[in-house]
Amino acid sequence: MLLYFKKYSTIMLRIRKDDSMKLNRKGQTLVEYVLIISLITVVAIGLVKIFGGYLQDAVTKMGCNISGKEYVEGEKVGGGYCSGDENKLFE
Repeated sequence: MLLYFKKYSTIMLRIRKDDSMKLNRKGQTLVEYVLIISLITVVAIGLVKIFGGYLQDAVTKMGCNISGKEYVEGEKVGGGYCSGDENKLFE
């Protein structure tokens, strides 16, 4: 009986150890995912800061073409507008 209890307790300790290691790995994986998402977010914000004016100009040009108006370039990047919309600028 004592031998059975000793084997059983050893097996239970192994199971508990394996379970705790699985939980630790899940936590580690979660942290890794959070770090990857944070890095992607920082890179995306940086790219929008750098290329935001160019993106705004591209969207404005497409809007002008769709509405049949002429695109007028602004003094700086991102300052373009459609002809006839001079009074509607929000800057």
